[in-house]
Amino acid sequence: MSENASRDTPDDQGPHQTPTVKNVKPTKKDEELDFVKRTCDPCKFENADSKAQGFCRVCREYLCEKCEAFHRKFQSTRSHKIVHGVLMPKPVKKSLTVCEYHKNNPVEFYCKEHDDVICAHCKDIKHKICSGVAAIKFFANTEVKNEEMNDVNSTLKTAVEDFKNILELREHDIADFNEEIEKCKLAIKDIRQEFNSKLDKLENELEKKVEKIHNTECYTMKEHIQICDKANTELNGTLSNVAGVHKTENNIAIFAAFTKAKKKLKDYRTVLKEIKREAYTVEIKIERDQVMKECLDKINSFGEAKLKLVPKAFHIGLNDLKKENMRVVETLVHSVRMPGDDEKYDCEITGSTFLHDGSLVICDKQNYKIKLLDRQFACSHDLKLAGAPWDVAVANDSWVVTTMPFMKKLQFVKADINEGLKQGRAIQTNRMCWGVATHGDEIYISCHDNPGDGKIEVIDKRGHVKKVIGAESEGNFFSFELPSYIAVSVDGSKLFVADGDTKRTVTCITKKNGQIVYDYSPTKFGYSQNSNSEVFQNPWSFKIIVDEDNYVFANLGEKEMIQVITDAGVKHSTLLRNTEELFGPHTMSYREADATLVISLWDQIQSFRFKEIEIQI
Repeated sequence: MSENASRDTPDDQGPHQTPTVKNVKPTKKDEELDFVKRTCDPCKFENADSKAQGFCRVCREYLCEKCEAFHRKFQSTRSHKIVHGVLMPKPVKKSLTVCEYHKNNPVEFYCKEHDDVICAHCKDIKHKICSGVAAIKFFANTEVKNEEMNDVNSTLKTAVEDFKNILELREHDIADFNEEIEKCKLAIKDIRQEFNSKLDKLENELEKKVEKIHNTECYTMKEHIQICDKANTELNGTLSNVAGVHKTENNIAIFAAFTKAKKKLKDYRTVLKEIKREAYTVEIKIERDQVMKECLDKINSFGEAKLKLVPKAFHIGLNDLKKENMRVVETLVHSVRMPGDDEKYDCEITGSTFLHDGSLVICDKQNYKIKLLDRQFACSHDLKLAGAPWDVAVANDSWVVTTMPFMKKLQFVKADINEGLKQGRAIQTNRMCWGVATHGDEIYISCHDNPGDGKIEVIDKRGHVKKVIGAESEGNFFSFELPSYIAVSVDGSKLFVADGDTKRTVTCITKKNGQIVYDYSPTKFGYSQNSNSEVFQNPWSFKIIVDEDNYVFANLGEKEMIQVITDAGVKHSTLLRNTEELFGPHTMSYREADATLVISLWDQIQSFRFKEIEIQI
């Protein structure tokens, strides 16, 4: 520190005048704040352990009362600024300056590649091939900005709160389970004690009821298995016949095989509809007979066995998030980089979709990659494409389809968490395609000229354009400007378009004729890098998803980050608020299996897990 830098107090009279010495001794309150023992630095050279009462900001040393007097005595140190009490900096704890892995070694180097401080041993072993290792002494005069330190502190506090919430949730879960099992044990014991005389007989009768339910349900399941085996055999045979007859070039045979195949498919679709049902957890519940409480002599049954179909744990539909008692119980941030990957650019996540097994497919626009994340959002596989992907949607159980607007292409990719990602066929589009959604055998894409002349195209999986919405030939008097994302209703009758640029709206239109149902514009889309909410650095619209009630969840990227829009086009509620002023949240996806909503944060994704809580009135 320079000499001028030491003259920043009203008591400084200049370099040649002795300032007034205020011998301020620490009060009891100061000593309470002094939780780490401060010792005089000059006295350490004489192996003395003297308590420090002052700190010289120029020499960066703690001084005892005697050494402070000497410091004031000599002309070279007379004008140094000495502070006392709570103004004295806290001594550096040893744990902050020693290696994390070698407790006896001080940190001497900084590895830029791993953003970590290391000792000499780590430098020679673990960081031997790292190129950005520098001696830590070069950073001695580097000051960390208060804003950066505050950001780190805020992030740490948020992480601590997240772990506290998870810890509390897990403890409550364990307590609930322990309470339930104790209740069950007591109930079983009470029943056994009261009806011990009739237990054998009634137990046998109840077992028969349970076996009856078991046999009935298992018989039905076995019938379904036989039907499925028969269907697979016949349909595979039909498939083989169709493939074989196609090579004969006999039109009559081909037509006959084609007609039979359609009839067979129609028949088995009816059968499939009858036997198909949602996945349930089967529970056979034992309910105590109420007559048992009135009189032991009147007992005619031990209890009733009833089949109860319970939805799988944490299976919360997107429409359930609209409930007032839904709360976020877990918030985590996940990196989307492959382990050990040296990507040329920072990631920019613009599209995402969950697969049926709960894994997540994302589009990394900056690095021209499709990435596959496991259920815990660890990046497991990536696939380099010829161009930048924008949005992605599930095509079927094994394949996803992604838009590549700058190449005017739809690319199919096979996605499997065990086998990885495999590039399939591509469909060339007439225009730049951005948002994508699927329903049945149809693919819906939003197109614009980046920006301007926005249209919605409905195509089949072979790439044939079946319909264009927004075209002048249909007599529509509206035009999208920057339709970057699209969603489709559960029944496929309505389309929802997130438009950007100057419009910035969520527009609901009918698929049949493109008629506008509503045009919702609660706030300007986009995001700002400064505090002025009217200044938007990016005109892109943001991802929207739709529940079974046709309510839209719009990722606006503003203070009210996730807004819920009703089927009538009015605001229903705010699901998430942007309390952390997140910059650039493009995409958004929801996983019903564990009620997890994810949004992108450029090179990261953030997950929010919801839970329905009991509101006490």
